[in-house]
Amino acid sequence: MARGPAGGARNDLPDNGKITFAPVRKGRAWEVRYTPKAKAIETSLRAEPDYTPPRGPILIAKADTEAGWIETYPLNATRMGHGLFGPKYDVLRTIRFEALNLFGAEDWESAQYALKGLTAGFVVTPEAGLGLDYELISIVDELEAAGVSTLIVRNGPRKGLPTFDAGTLTVARIQFDEVRRGVRTIHRRALDRAMDEKHRLAHNALLTAADSTRFPETPVSHEKGAILAAIRAGVETVLPRKDREAALSAVAPLARDVVTRKPAAVQALAREVELITLEELIKRYEKLLGEDRGEAAWQTFFKTYPFALKLAFGYPIIAMGDQVSVGGGRFDGKGEKITDFTASAALSGNLALIEIKTPDTALLGKVPYREGVYAPSRDLSGSITQVLDQKYQLQIDFASKRLKSRAFDLEVYAVQCRVIVGRNPAGDDEKKSFEMFRRDLRHVLVLTFDEMLLKLKTILDFLRSDLPAVTEADAETASVSPPATGA
Repeated sequence: MARGPAGGARNDLPDNGKITFAPVRKGRAWEVRYTPKAKAIETSLRAEPDYTPPRGPILIAKADTEAGWIETYPLNATRMGHGLFGPKYDVLRTIRFEALNLFGAEDWESAQYALKGLTAGFVVTPEAGLGLDYELISIVDELEAAGVSTLIVRNGPRKGLPTFDAGTLTVARIQFDEVRRGVRTIHRRALDRAMDEKHRLAHNALLTAADSTRFPETPVSHEKGAILAAIRAGVETVLPRKDREAALSAVAPLARDVVTRKPAAVQALAREVELITLEELIKRYEKLLGEDRGEAAWQTFFKTYPFALKLAFGYPIIAMGDQVSVGGGRFDGKGEKITDFTASAALSGNLALIEIKTPDTALLGKVPYREGVYAPSRDLSGSITQVLDQKYQLQIDFASKRLKSRAFDLEVYAVQCRVIVGRNPAGDDEKKSFEMFRRDLRHVLVLTFDEMLLKLKTILDFLRSDLPAVTEADAETASVSPPATGA
């Protein structure tokens, strides 16, 4: 059970005060106040000679159900000798929750229900003074060091957040939740590590010292992923080239040995490497997405990370190259059609064409064609026609190009066309119009840059998920067992 700074469990709070509820504007707004008890004030006066008792009930929370927000003012309601009934934190004084779906509260029970629905990671018990869970005190420390006096947690999309202005930090609820879960994961790992070290110390200092034959020394256990993390940290801090080469040289012989004895360990290491690589890819994708860059920048990105292009297809492909000629040239050399990327299916060799535009490319017209209906933009329809023309030219000139290129493993059975363009529409009518248009296309699949990013993040979430562990016995069985055959 988690413990607070006073050392007691959350359900074992000191009886220092009384909570009072007051509806405002006929239940459309309400306030919660904390009234200290005389006994607690007397104890504080004995503990702190210069203690100044508060005057009257202390406002610790208020809400406007129509506007959809709750504002809290964290109070030290438990720690004697640390400014009891004063602000819980030195700098952070206000925590506000916005874009909430609230109902009118006419009594304390309704207000409690609203408080319990706040974002995870926050104290929702007024008797405890509200604020952040004590396990997240590192978040408070960082905010206060930066001069944050007001923290706003807003429901809804993260677009444009977080922002920091004049002592106010505004974050999306999902962003805070990611930080909260990350901090707690680090904390849990640290506790596990500390427990292992305590056991090792007790074993070696007592049992091994008494009889090392019966009780061999327990070696230091390296944290899972520690070596990989150290290598990654070295890369991020621009580890000298010779040191990087030395690290790889040292790891290679170990890998060859482990792959035969511990295949599951190699699988786990490969998964960690995939995670790091994919995280870096997503980070660079999001950075490029936030910049006003042209087609050349995106073509370079997809050329550097061809894996991202493979997400546009539902089967394995092989990227052949960028800026490939597909035909259409005249006798004077003009009119040659160049596609952004060409790929082939790994199994059939069937060719595919990929046209890359930019995230800023408009998908629809600015004004409705009819009420609730938007026509595709000139850029979108032009991109589709462009890639279809490339397909046409490729099919015409394919026999000659395959012969001259000695690429006899390629085919044009059914050339697939992909266009990566624009961002997802925001409005409902725009979403409907875009979906109806692109889903009715027969030979071209249109993907937005937002959808490509979502595909990357979905794969990352899958790799991060706790899959059933593969034991060494499972791996050995899989390596020697013949494949099953159907009846």
